[in-house]
Amino acid sequence: MKGLKTATVAHKKLDTETMKKRKAEAALTKKEKASKNSGAPKRPPTAFFVFMADFRKSYKENFPDNKSVAAVGKAGGEKWKAMSESEKALYVGKAAKLKDEYAKTMEEYNNKSVDGATKSEDSERLNQNLGIVTWPGGKRERPRGWVIANDERPLRIGFPRRTCFTEFVTLNDSQNVQGYCIDLFYEARKLVPYDVPFKFEPFGTGLQNPNYDALVNMVATDPLETLVLSQI
Repeated sequence: MKGLKTATVAHKKLDTETMKKRKAEAALTKKEKASKNSGAPKRPPTAFFVFMADFRKSYKENFPDNKSVAAVGKAGGEKWKAMSESEKALYVGKAAKLKDEYAKTMEEYNNKSVDGATKSEDSERLNQNLGIVTWPGGKRERPRGWVIANDERPLRIGFPRRTCFTEFVTLNDSQNVQGYCIDLFYEARKLVPYDVPFKFEPFGTGLQNPNYDALVNMVATDPLETLVLSQI
């Protein structure tokens, strides 16, 4: 029985830790969403909360020493339930008016967001703080002879004619290179705040590819500057 009790306690402790982790993740997600929509109009209050805004003032005047928010909420909820529909009509009307104003403001906000979406995305992309390049060997200094690609000397990217996993890189029927690695390259290129001319150059015969030593030598002797490899 002692063994079972110990196992039960351990299980409960695991559940508690899991719940704490989930709460932290939920709070972070909520914070990110709030930051993302910080400029959006705030949702209008319901009739009850319009009523509570007035009720808090009167409650504070009648009970100036009260410090309990829960007490105010409980008293306000009880009074709201006891009110007739005609008594609530005033607050229902105010809430409806606020809702109409919110709808108009939200429409204007959405229109502005759509018009400025592309510019905002471009600005955000260009303003990213890119990290310092780490070169092979863990060095931070730019290698001797390295130059930024230009139209006369574009970045030459080698890829295998023959691959085991065509989802990563392959030549399509139109002889254009495509695949996950290529898509990833295009997305990474968008983050660079300057133009990087490039061209893809296939290597291998289509039946057999060079071994790794030969590929490294191709980069070292300058035919290629970078490689896309997919289990060749």
